[in-house]
Amino acid sequence: MSVRDDLASFQSAFDADDAWIDIVPSFDSTSSATATLPRWQSSLPTLGPFRAGIPTRVPYWWASALRARSLCRVTPPSWWNATRLARIIRYEQTHGPLWPDATQLPRNYYELSRRLPTLLGNNSGEEDDPSIRLLVEDLYQIRVDKLRHQFQDLLANRAGDDVDDVVLTVTGIGTQELTLLRAFVTQALNDRTTLGRAVSHAGAERPAENPEAADEDDTAPAAVRARFPVRRFRR
Repeated sequence: MSVRDDLASFQSAFDADDAWIDIVPSFDSTSSATATLPRWQSSLPTLGPFRAGIPTRVPYWWASALRARSLCRVTPPSWWNATRLARIIRYEQTHGPLWPDATQLPRNYYELSRRLPTLLGNNSGEEDDPSIRLLVEDLYQIRVDKLRHQFQDLLANRAGDDVDDVVLTVTGIGTQELTLLRAFVTQALNDRTTLGRAVSHAGAERPAENPEAADEDDTAPAAVRARFPVRRFRR
């Protein structure tokens, strides 16, 4: 993964901290959390007041700060459930489009799944089941493989079309999936364009009066292939 991809992955993980989650605070606070923030942070959402034992919603970064000080208990989100994740996995395995309901599977589910085990560490119940984390990993791999195969099939079926007309529907794609596939899709499109230009260039240079040349393999000559290397991706 390149430095640009690493930065994109870091950015998606950073943005995931702005997602909201329910907590049950163990303290009382009559003032809002933004009252003591500097003026340059005045655009942040108002958090609080808090009442001990009364559920409230806060961003992940705030829940993590309170949880580190044992000031709250984090309520697992509705999608953090083995039964629901298994149902989504079955859907992904049997349907072409991605899971469409963002209320049951948020777009940044993968990044959030890295934080939830720590936030739920002292909770008791099914939300502490380590199999949930494994289900998220399986779901992520299934969705990435499905998107990769769909894109490869799209290019294979439109080998003679202009690359600018290629459209891939990715409704419901997750932020981490998009970050991972961005480099693959970009490279595949660049290779397709490069190969098309190489073949066209070789065809233009082929003598028109040589009929035997038309019966030969249409692939570009070795010199052209060396000049325009094409990466091959595993299916």
